[in-house]
Amino acid sequence: MLDVRHEGERRFISDYSTPALVNGFRVAIHVPFSGESDLFKFRPSTRNYNPPIASVAKGEVQVIIEFPADSPRDVKAEAESVLGRIENYLALAKSDAETFNGGLAPRARAAIQTPPARPRELRTTPKHRHPDALPRGVTKDVHR
Repeated sequence: MLDVRHEGERRFISDYSTPALVNGFRVAIHVPFSGESDLFKFRPSTRNYNPPIASVAKGEVQVIIEFPADSPRDVKAEAESVLGRIENYLALAKSDAETFNGGLAPRARAAIQTPPARPRELRTTPKHRHPDALPRGVTKDVHR
């Protein structure tokens, strides 16, 4: 049974606060992959507002397609569309990672060659204070 409340333009739904259940199909497509699954969590700098929707678990991408029995869909075309968007996002993420990694070596060299800044407490301070200066942390009372 599928909840079809979101199909309000195709069906008469009188009460959107309760599920509108109809018979339907749920197709799960499992596509194995090798490599780091954390890359799927990466959001590339270039993207669109229609990201692929899938689950990643145990070395596979899972695409779930649900549809009511009275509204059949082209499951193959829909799955290929989602998988194509996933490939596009991964290509963009790979490009971002390569750009970032390419800049690491120069940044590391610069950090190694630049002497570290001295901490504030180790910086030299004047050895002689003005004779009228108050001790550190003491302020003059202000009367108004």
